[in-house]
Amino acid sequence: YDNPAALYTPLARRFVTNRQFELYFDGFYSIYSLPNIVLPLIGGVIVDRWGFATSLCLFTSFCLAGQAAVAAACASGSLNGMLVGRAIFGLGGESLSVAQSAFITSWFQDKELAL
Repeated sequence: YDNPAALYTPLARRFVTNRQFELYFDGFYSIYSLPNIVLPLIGGVIVDRWGFATSLCLFTSFCLAGQAAVAAACASGSLNGMLVGRAIFGLGGESLSVAQSAFITSWFQDKELAL
């Protein structure tokens, strides 16, 4: 559910005057991925302590806020703002998968389930 490559062509046209666009575009992946080396572990602790319903709402809120920030920054022509939005999105992205797995596991408890 996270693929900036699909937006490369329209973004490249939008920021054609910025010589550092390629660097920023690569940064969209990095700023999302680097924190997610550790965040799913922390997300798992949050799911265990707060429950999957609350954590699903929390992580989904981060994803929504991050995507809204990316869209607003793109509309205003701010690549730095887009990086900030991607960082916010990254706070929820992979941890959301952890919470979804916990939800699915509890829903199908005592049934055959292959994750």
